[in-house]
Amino acid sequence: MKSGEVLCVACIAIWSMVNAATSATLAALLLVNGILQIGLFTLVACIPFLKTGRMSFVDIAWPFGVALIGLQILLLGDEHALRKWATGGV
Repeated sequence: MKSGEVLCVACIAIWSMVNAATSATLAALLLVNGILQIGLFTLVACIPFLKTGRMSFVDIAWPFGVALIGLQILLLGDEHALRKWATGGV
């Protein structure tokens, strides 16, 4: 499977989840997360892989992706401050 096909499948999956979300906050979080995760993965893993042929860059990309999710929860989370900080901080 080529990288363009993978990106198309990822975009369709993200768009499907956003449309299926019942909460506007959840839909916004899913859309922002999907766009940022694709961008992060492309910059940190895909481009270096294409230049070097080594897939070990995935080991660098996934912790940054998890940290990005926590940051998004802190920035886009609901009004329950304790729950937002506990979840985003983990």
